[in-house]
Amino acid sequence: MSLYALTIRQPWVNCIIHGDKRIENRTWSPPQAVVGGFLALHAGRVLDDAPATTHFVYDVRQMPLWTEVELVQSAILGVARLVGVTQTSADPWFSGPYGWVLDEVVAIEPVPCSGKQGVWELPTAVLTTVRQHYHTAVQTHAAEAEAYIQQKRFGM
Repeated sequence: MSLYALTIRQPWVNCIIHGDKRIENRTWSPPQAVVGGFLALHAGRVLDDAPATTHFVYDVRQMPLWTEVELVQSAILGVARLVGVTQTSADPWFSGPYGWVLDEVVAIEPVPCSGKQGVWELPTAVLTTVRQHYHTAVQTHAAEAEAYIQQKRFGM
């Protein structure tokens, strides 16, 4: 089974992976075949360091100020389900014209990989590593959630 990927510039992909950005803006609608499925989130090799980006991400949305070193590039950083597409939204991250609506975002250990334009299929070796990192991340998150529940339940 294949997994499609979408290349996103930094810091935008970090805002998805580590923040509350759940809409990825594009000038084109996603292929119907990928809507409802999972996408690998690829950090492109180009950094969006425009002053307007910096102002919106760090000042308006109050995201952490990542250094250029912390903004991993040319790697798969996470996986998310593409649940739909919208052309209108009150979400502050939406700027359109198409908003790809993401859910079930899971950050993974970075997997180095060259990106492509559009929606693209992961190479087999990268796919295997992404799956391993995804399962590890999900298991880790489940264990942390269970520990948190037990702590709250028993006041530990």
